[in-house]
Amino acid sequence: MRKSIPRICWLALAVGFACSHPARAQAQSNLEFEAATIKPFDPSHGWAPGIKGGPGTSDPGRISIKSWLKGLLMTAYGVNSDRISGPAWLDTNSQLYIVEATIRPGATKEQMAVMLQNLLKQRFQITLHRETRDVPLYELTVAGKGPQLKAYVEGSFATGGRGMPGGADFPMEYVSGGVEHASANQATITQLIKYLSLGLKRPVVDNTGLSGLYNYNLDYALDLSANADDVSTASAPDLITAVRQQLGMKLTAKKGPLEIIVIDGAEKTPIEN
Repeated sequence: MRKSIPRICWLALAVGFACSHPARAQAQSNLEFEAATIKPFDPSHGWAPGIKGGPGTSDPGRISIKSWLKGLLMTAYGVNSDRISGPAWLDTNSQLYIVEATIRPGATKEQMAVMLQNLLKQRFQITLHRETRDVPLYELTVAGKGPQLKAYVEGSFATGGRGMPGGADFPMEYVSGGVEHASANQATITQLIKYLSLGLKRPVVDNTGLSGLYNYNLDYALDLSANADDVSTASAPDLITAVRQQLGMKLTAKKGPLEIIVIDGAEKTPIEN
């Protein structure tokens, strides 16, 4: 049984950074960590991908990130894997890294994300540009009967959501009998979008018009196509159907414009610290 972390724990942690608006990022292009190191990491020593520390945590002045280069880029730019395009080797995790940095007092999550962007560009000699492409995606809209999310009120929890910090990008999860059970507290629609994008393996765009904070529960059958017996016995709908039935929202497959971060060049070995 999976513990209360998403199916890809490094991603769940990585996209917790606020996405940096391009104009703001440009205005803060000189932001840097007070000190930072990037070192290759040997997974035989114990691989625990993810992020520790940073603004909004109990250790705001330091941060430690373990991932491969594409995972680090996803963390820095606050996007899922499908929003980054580049050399084929970026999609392999054969080389893992650990980033450890000291952050100046008072820095925000957004500022820290820009610091990480600048650090990766410098150490890995990264050149990149942004472009808009028409890609397969899902559009999230409110279904006919209206949303069934529960508005968050102070002290409230989703069913089974106790113990999970409010405002996390990914809900508390566990799997039982081929069914995924997810509970989110104090979540925005943007955070729900991130979760759905991961589960559907395709970008999701928000056309709900909803704002505010919500609690929700979502139970759906995992994609277990490699084991037909597990699929046939799962006592829950697929994710798209569950979103409609349980959250009162509709996911429509289509093609549409999406901004992609294109990595034009990068070195596999970072410049020495």
